[in-house]
Amino acid sequence: MPLKFAIVDDSLFSRVQLRQKIQEWVPDATFVEFGVSAQALEQIPGLEADAVTLDLVMPDPDGASVLEALRVRGYERPIFIVSADIQDSTKERCRSLGCTGFIEKPVRVECVQAMLKSLGVEL
Repeated sequence: MPLKFAIVDDSLFSRVQLRQKIQEWVPDATFVEFGVSAQALEQIPGLEADAVTLDLVMPDPDGASVLEALRVRGYERPIFIVSADIQDSTKERCRSLGCTGFIEKPVRVECVQAMLKSLGVEL
């Protein structure tokens, strides 16, 4: 069964870039994309995605708030934060809210590979 990803980012360019990088190693992956974080927050729990990628800097609510709300609601699937803000304090805050890992912007191959490996993909 192909992996299913939910990509949450208000930038269409960023969503396309991340999707294309994932497809380099998982060509049969399926995707649900959200450009509005509030919509993602409501729909992700019912998607049964194998992983969520969540932009940290988004309009109301921001990615950290979406992450926290999903975890409070009992959402247990992997959530990877996508951000250009790679400060240790930011990463620690997101870890404390329950993120699974980080993908740096601009999207780096190594970060996508680490995410895929954590999901059991053999590269």
